[in-house]
Amino acid sequence: MNRRKKFIYNSFSSLIKQLIGLLSTLILPRMMLVAYGSEVNGLVSSIGQFLALISLFDAGMGVVIEASLYKPLALKDNLEINRVLSSGKRFYNKVVLLLLFYVVAISLFYPTFTEKNFSFLYIFILIWAISINLFGQYYFGVLNGVLISADQKSYIFNWVYTFATLANTVLSVFLIKIGASIHIVELVSSIVFLIRPLLLAVYVKRNYNINWSEKYDGEPIKQKWNGFTQHLATIVVGNTDVVVLTFFASLKDISIYTIYIIVVNGLKELVASSMGGVKSIFGDMLAKKERQKLFVFFQAVEFVSHWLVMFIYTASAILIVPFVSVYTKGIHDANYINIMFGVLISLAYATYCLRIPYNTLIMSAGHFKETQNSALVEATVNIVISVLLVFKFGLVGVAMGTLCAMIYRLFSLSLYANKKILQKNNFYTIKLFIFDILYFVFCNIVFKKLSVTICNSYLDWLLLSLKTGVMTFAIMTILVSLFFRGEIKLLYNYKKGTL
Repeated sequence: MNRRKKFIYNSFSSLIKQLIGLLSTLILPRMMLVAYGSEVNGLVSSIGQFLALISLFDAGMGVVIEASLYKPLALKDNLEINRVLSSGKRFYNKVVLLLLFYVVAISLFYPTFTEKNFSFLYIFILIWAISINLFGQYYFGVLNGVLISADQKSYIFNWVYTFATLANTVLSVFLIKIGASIHIVELVSSIVFLIRPLLLAVYVKRNYNINWSEKYDGEPIKQKWNGFTQHLATIVVGNTDVVVLTFFASLKDISIYTIYIIVVNGLKELVASSMGGVKSIFGDMLAKKERQKLFVFFQAVEFVSHWLVMFIYTASAILIVPFVSVYTKGIHDANYINIMFGVLISLAYATYCLRIPYNTLIMSAGHFKETQNSALVEATVNIVISVLLVFKFGLVGVAMGTLCAMIYRLFSLSLYANKKILQKNNFYTIKLFIFDILYFVFCNIVFKKLSVTICNSYLDWLLLSLKTGVMTFAIMTILVSLFFRGEIKLLYNYKKGTL
């Protein structure tokens, strides 16, 4: 199977995976809100974010290992493949105990920091019910998933994930409908998701001849601790908002935050899925030193990602509040309408998505040490601004902190990728950034009244979204045709070529 087919398979399966995932995240939180209330929903979300810090023990090794596998896979160097995976296995074996200690600590100390509406035992059991999934996710199947992804076969992982998500959604809906406790729902969900690493392990065992105990002298995984630094910063940025709200706001604020994040994060995953096959192609081209192919391919990816991201998130900024008004209809224990927060969080996640091509290229090239300082600065900016502003502005304050951090990181990564890897000037990228800003501002001015529309039903929101989508797409088409004619021609000609 050539690279083009793998790219299509990986991207399509990733898109389906994210669509199913988005559908699940739209269905389940709404049902939990109705069945258990905003405070329980906020509690589950807060626990989930704290437990997500478990991935800190992953130490960024997944990305570093994948980057280390591109060259030996391209050269079919089985000995080096075994060495890399053997080193990775030793690392993860040592970290399992740290994972156990972390969950114990969280289950003992987290209840003392939350509101007193729930007993210690209630929160303790909920934490352990949710954490079972994370044990399996990070430490039973991570290396198998990394190997499959590095070998340009992400579609295997995507279909397994899709199956588990569907099963979890069906079972969770059934349990909520029959009145099961939140503890039972989360426990069953965790058990279902254990299917993923088990199926991946079976696939790797049948399709690869891996010696997990291969001996080696020098460390085959380069820049291990630089990968850890990058990963640590990413974890901090991804969890700062909820952690800050947990300490300085209320569970209801976390519940409100979570509903908006369902939308913007779901869109982020869809954007990422559309570029699901890009990472391994970047790595393969770099390993084979196909510089010209890489340059042309990246320019096509960069152009498509900018117009796709801005179209999606501009529509999100306009439609997110009307959607939330329908999604939370009938729920009166918290005020879920926050226009400014909706706009800022949409813009923040748009900024995050814009950096995906640059970050993917840098990670594929294995430049972890060279870009770790900007990752640390991003995390620091996010924490400082969020803490300073949360007291006065609440949700809007943490959104501003996230936006500022992501803007900094976007510019840092794009400038580095252009200069150090692609070896080109920044004129084209800056042109894209200017277009992004003008398009976002212009559309939000034109559709300003739509963002305050309170819809009464999903049909009303669907009609509003169709109107918004058509008009924003028309504006996008006009602007792109005026300013990017050459890029459209390049994309058309590139479509005829081969990867």
